[in-house]
Amino acid sequence: MTTKQHQLIKINHHLICFISLTLITSSYSFSSFHDAEIFHQKQDHIKAINELKPLAEIGDAKAQNLLGKMYYLGQGTPKNIPKGVALLREAAKKGIPEAQGAIGYMHLIGESGALLDIKLAQDWMTKAANQGDVNSQYNLAVMYGGKGIKEDPAKSSHWMRKAAEQGHKYALNNLAFMHQEGKGVAKDLVLAHMMYGISYREGNIAGLKSQKKIAEKMSKTQIKKSTELIKKWQKYNQLPLISKTSTTRKN
Repeated sequence: MTTKQHQLIKINHHLICFISLTLITSSYSFSSFHDAEIFHQKQDHIKAINELKPLAEIGDAKAQNLLGKMYYLGQGTPKNIPKGVALLREAAKKGIPEAQGAIGYMHLIGESGALLDIKLAQDWMTKAANQGDVNSQYNLAVMYGGKGIKEDPAKSSHWMRKAAEQGHKYALNNLAFMHQEGKGVAKDLVLAHMMYGISYREGNIAGLKSQKKIAEKMSKTQIKKSTELIKKWQKYNQLPLISKTSTTRKN
C-alpha cells in the first residue's frame, strides 16, 4: 500500500467517525428535546429544564427558545428575565419564529431590557410572520393599521388575513370589521358576518354582538350564505377570498 493510499484511508476513517458522531448527536438532540416538550406540556417543568439545559448549552435553537421562555415566565425555576431574553435572542438569531416574534414584541413596547425601537420590532416580527408566527402576523397587521408606523391598509389587511387564516380570534374580528367598512379590502357584509361568527366560535365573545348587529343590514340570502361559509370553515379551516352576495339590501 502506498503512502497516498494510506493517507486516503485515514481521511475516510476520520470522515466516517465524524459523520457517525454527528448523527448520534443529532439523534440525541431530537430525542431529548422531544422529551422536554412532553415534560413541558405535562407541566413537569423541572424535568423539562433538565433536558433543555445541555441542549441549549451546545446551541440547540429550539431548546434555547423553550428554555428562554421558561426562564422568562419562571416555569420550574425562579423567574430570570435577563437570562430568558438572552436565550430567546440566541434562538431568534437562529431563525426560530416564536423567539423572533417575542423579541420583536419586546422592542415594540420597550419591555424586559429591550430598547423601544419600532423599526427593530417591525424587522423581527416580519421575519417571524413570514415563517407563519400567528402573533407576529397579527401584531404587524395592527402596526400597519397606523400603530407606531405609517398606515398601510393593504399590508394591514394582508397580515390580518394571514393571522385570521390560522384562527386568531382577534384577527378574525378585525378582518370582519375591515370587510364591514371596506377598509383595505372589498366591502363585503357576508364575509364580515361570517368572520364575526368564527371569531366568536374561537373565543371572542364580542364577535357575537358584532355579528348580530351587522345581520340587521343583511338580507336572508346573505345570512344564509354566511352560515354556509362558516360550516365550510369548520370543515376545511379555510377562508374564502370573496363572497358573491355582497349587496347590502335586505329582503
